[in-house]
Amino acid sequence: MAALLTLREKVIKPVLASVTKPKSEPNPQPQTDLDLQYGKVQTEMRALLLILGVAV
Repeated sequence: MAALLTLREKVIKPVLASVTKPKSEPNPQPQTDLDLQYGKVQTEMRALLLILGVAV
């Protein structure tokens, strides 16, 4: 049970918070490969959560 609570508080809530609000500010340059991959993960997570009806 403690593991589920930790997962929810430390992983799921921050991920939901970051993917439900699209960024409107420009990204600083230059972006690393990791920055680009992170942006792709956020975009795909937002799309998945919209499909699942979790994010609005």
